[in-house]
Amino acid sequence: MTTKTEEITNSEDVLDSRDIIERIEYLEELRDEFVLNESATEDENPSWSEIAESQNDTESKWDETEEGQEYKALVSLRDELESYCDDWKYGVWLIRESYWVEYCEELCEDIGEVPSNLPWYIANHIDWEGVAREIKVDYTEADFDGITYYAR
Repeated sequence: MTTKTEEITNSEDVLDSRDIIERIEYLEELRDEFVLNESATEDENPSWSEIAESQNDTESKWDETEEGQEYKALVSLRDELESYCDDWKYGVWLIRESYWVEYCEELCEDIGEVPSNLPWYIANHIDWEGVAREIKVDYTEADFDGITYYAR
């Protein structure tokens, strides 16, 4: 059994695709256990149609649980980004839209695009929103349960 038991929500500034993959696998295991336990019948010889109907009912119940809702949101996010992000299974950062400008500023500083000795009177007047708009063209936009994230 996987160990990613922490819920992944759209309130995080940065998400890692590897955590999403691990959480989906964990939720799938929970779903399978839920379906198995809920579908258990006292009838020792149920027909295939009874088994299928029971499983469909149980999967519908699962979909309504918190874990089921999280699972659907994460699978939708994965499906939306996996084909655009070649490194999805190796680790892609998803950046929340509300954190985007700050992320771009940190990125530019980290990769040396902003000199460390830049005078404050220049550094304080950089149009980081404009810089973030320019950087955004290299990223894919995705919706995670109503919140926009950017990934590359």
